[in-house]
Amino acid sequence: LATRPQNIEALQSAGVMALLRPLLLDSVPSIQQSAALALGRLANYSDELAEAVVSNEILPQLVYSLSDQNRFYKKAAAFVLRAVAKHSPTLAKAVVNSGALD
Repeated sequence: LATRPQNIEALQSAGVMALLRPLLLDSVPSIQQSAALALGRLANYSDELAEAVVSNEILPQLVYSLSDQNRFYKKAAAFVLRAVAKHSPTLAKAVVNSGALD
């Protein structure tokens, strides 16, 4: 759903950020990866959604176990971080402050 721009508004109004956040810590790696990819697509769409990723405290959760994850999750997480950081210097600073570059 997050791949189509016409769905973004409906997803946002349904509270998709709060629904995707716990999936980043799911026990199934493919679910974690899919949640990260969806968050990246949403954050990539607009600065408002990128700010929602930051305000919902998703970045620390995203990078929490990054070193223990497989390459697919790492790639999806990098996409989220890039999608958030590209919108403004403030959002880029939030990515740095989340510990993503440690």
